[in-house]
Amino acid sequence: MVAGQPEQKRIVILTRDGPEHRYVANMLCAGLAIDRIIVDRSARRTRLRRAVRKGLVHFLGKATRAVFLKMIRDDEARTRSLESLLGQKAQTFYASDRIVYVEGINGTASLEVLRQRRPDAILIYGTAVVKNAVLDSATDICINLHTGISPQYRGTACSFWPVVNDELDMLGATIHECTSGVDSGPIFETVHSRYEPGDDLHRIFGRAVMVGAEAYVRVVQRYVAGTLSGVSQDLSLGREYRGADLTIGPELVARRRLARLRSSIAEISIIGQNDR
Repeated sequence: MVAGQPEQKRIVILTRDGPEHRYVANMLCAGLAIDRIIVDRSARRTRLRRAVRKGLVHFLGKATRAVFLKMIRDDEARTRSLESLLGQKAQTFYASDRIVYVEGINGTASLEVLRQRRPDAILIYGTAVVKNAVLDSATDICINLHTGISPQYRGTACSFWPVVNDELDMLGATIHECTSGVDSGPIFETVHSRYEPGDDLHRIFGRAVMVGAEAYVRVVQRYVAGTLSGVSQDLSLGREYRGADLTIGPELVARRRLARLRSSIAEISIIGQNDR
């Protein structure tokens, strides 16, 4: 080894197969030497049991949201918005020769790949909660991209809740060490994203993905160079949002806020044109 050069690290990505996952993986591959990309293709399970435990009203709110999103074809709108915003990098995994598809990120197939590759670092984005058996497969560190501002917004849909709470200044992403706690490991970098006029909920999320992916590359480059350091989170500052919290009430609040925002921007634009 030439003196002064950083040691070569074996790095594995764990992710899923949506537009945002492909975008992040492609950004990481463009800026880093990636050994393998383990892609979870298992269907996401709806945790109805947790919603039921919160009571009938809460359960009905969650079920109503699911029906509402299906009626407006929100999945299709999400794909269109993300692919339009994220571009070619969201279309397909570029490093197809390094892809390993699995059914369940914590399953036997995933663990076997990790056992064979013996990664120094595991880079995680958009998966189910990663269990200790997977985390322990990294000899150095596991790092996660969270599309929310931690510790204030931790858990699920953290580009959605700032809209509900009328805190658009809290949109962005956090790169942190992945531990057994949810989005609670030491923070390596926090970046903010901007709301742009006309953005829907999915484009708002996509902008967090974009700034987060750029920060992710920078963080891992610091890790490879041996200069990475983090700051512990004060978990008393925020809260953890769960999938069970996504009911029809917050969904309608978020959409009404964006509709009013678009209307206000349109009115300002008209006034500006009339003043010329």
